[in-house]
Amino acid sequence: MKPLYLVFLVLIKIIGAIPLQVSGFVLTRLSRIAYYLDKKHRNIAIENLKVAFGNEKSQEDIELIAKRVFENLTLTFLDFCRIPKITKDNLNKFVTIENIEYVHEALKKRKGLLLVTAHFGSWEILPHLFSLHYKPLNIVVRPLDNAALDMLVSRYRSLSGNKLIDKKSGLRHIFKAIQKKEIIGTLNDQNVKYSEGVFVDFFGKKACTNFVLGLISLRTDVPVVMGFIIREGLEKHRIRFEKPIDIEKGIDRNKYILDFTQAITAITESYIRKYPEQWFWVHRRWKTRPRVATKETKGNTQ
Repeated sequence: MKPLYLVFLVLIKIIGAIPLQVSGFVLTRLSRIAYYLDKKHRNIAIENLKVAFGNEKSQEDIELIAKRVFENLTLTFLDFCRIPKITKDNLNKFVTIENIEYVHEALKKRKGLLLVTAHFGSWEILPHLFSLHYKPLNIVVRPLDNAALDMLVSRYRSLSGNKLIDKKSGLRHIFKAIQKKEIIGTLNDQNVKYSEGVFVDFFGKKACTNFVLGLISLRTDVPVVMGFIIREGLEKHRIRFEKPIDIEKGIDRNKYILDFTQAITAITESYIRKYPEQWFWVHRRWKTRPRVATKETKGNTQ
């Protein structure tokens, strides 16, 4: 094993072994320090919250949410470190699952399943909990820049039998998994380049959002279910599934993809509005902007 990998492994194991009340107390305090020291991401979070909530929330409210965003991120890291402690035998101690029947019904169609979520709550442990409760899935991931850290994260993500699909070359593997009637887990809530997305409403402002899931749905007719993990305490979570996305197929291709992507985004927004401190506000969600319309671009779904 690479020395750096061992360093990361020992560090994560130590954090995971510390009594939860102690590690939770320390990390939440460190999150406040990070909030004040990390000016770049603090400002991004505050700017995004102002865009999203405008006059709905005061400056004081927005800053408090931003602080809690940093806290949620540190606790998400702690949850990840503690993944080996969560097993089938003690699963009910950590999570309550709602509306799993939507997953059951979708899989009865024998077309596979796209399980879509967001960078929300403790999203890193969602696939682990789902796999222990139901069955393993294929997770679409972006490899980390550090090879040693990526190796370790991949190991933890796979502990309950989940398989990983590299996002860079994932489309072929996704279609293979669908052909095998398997479950694919992915996130679809971040900014993408102009060429990779369509613009949909997100908190009343156009946000460039990846259209690949809509394209996959159109081509394969695979059911799509959204699920979110909601933090309810230091070690307690709630996973809630929504009804399958249902968009009329007999319409224009571009309109289908646009409507599909809007539907996913709207559901994501509804959860963020209820639990704003649990979303990944430190990402520039509205970075890519629509181009000025010309004769050539008018009518383009983007």
